[in-house]
Amino acid sequence: MVAYALPSENVMVIDHTRMATKAFNLQATIKHELCHLILHHHIEGERLPRWFDEGVCQWASDGLADIILDRQRELLPAAILSGRYFDLANLKHRFPGDKNGLILAYEQSKSVVEYMIRQYGPQGMRDLLGLLRQGGDIEFAFENAFAISFEKFEDQWRNHL
Repeated sequence: MVAYALPSENVMVIDHTRMATKAFNLQATIKHELCHLILHHHIEGERLPRWFDEGVCQWASDGLADIILDRQRELLPAAILSGRYFDLANLKHRFPGDKNGLILAYEQSKSVVEYMIRQYGPQGMRDLLGLLRQGGDIEFAFENAFAISFEKFEDQWRNHL
């Protein structure tokens, strides 16, 4: 782990020594962790699914996942083909503890958010975030921002892949 955010404390922690040893980018890392703090400042933690939180922060930080994840071990394509991907409901509160499960969860999160933005545009993302901020859960926000059920969206995303 190179960095993490503690939204309840409004703190981000960065292991700067690891920035010099790998191709990590301090600016992208700060952007990513700051995104977590901003999301949690505006959206109550229970309404912010972990997959959505991570996906948005990866997208907003210009592909931090490409830096922190081992790109030679992309697991998502094989997981989709084999049917061994995670249902997003299973990534709502936490990610798996094992390395492959964690990598797959991050890959899925980024992929889902990128697909969402391609389908509904930046304004759609703003609408979704606004509904979450106002107190809706992810299912309510999807139905009202995109006029589609969350389950239908998830099916479309999988079919897209």
